[in-house]
Amino acid sequence: MLKLYRRDDDGVLHYHESWVDPSDGTVADHRGRAGQRGTVDYYAIPDGADHDDCVEDILATARAAGYAELPADARTLIEVQYDLEDPCGSTADLDLREAVDRLLNEELGWHGLGEWVGASMGSGQMEIAYTVVDVEQAVRTIRSTLERSPYPMYSRINVQEPDN
Repeated sequence: MLKLYRRDDDGVLHYHESWVDPSDGTVADHRGRAGQRGTVDYYAIPDGADHDDCVEDILATARAAGYAELPADARTLIEVQYDLEDPCGSTADLDLREAVDRLLNEELGWHGLGEWVGASMGSGQMEIAYTVVDVEQAVRTIRSTLERSPYPMYSRINVQEPDN
């Protein structure tokens, strides 16, 4: 998957991404305004075509319009933290982590805001980490998504301050 971003003249961040769906042999073209669910179109991959070339072909127009990949330092790490009863975590906690991982990765991705980067558990806490391109919108999306889900009992959302 390749994700490209650009700011318009009003400073609004937009995204354009593309990936191959191997289950049906299509390439997805997903774009929109960061923080809003974008639109997606799917295109058949011609027989014998290189999948990476198909993704690049879709994004060529976006690149020509000023979209580019963001450097790592343009992203912020956010952790969703849950307090655990068992200091080391339990099987139920692992199931919770997996469910929250899937849910938030989907929501952040479809809103062009970020993606899952890892998780940890120990000392009575579980952290699920994401890198995001817009902290305010990502936190708002995470909170509203978890409030509507079976997993609203997170204890806090930590935002890693950038190094200066």
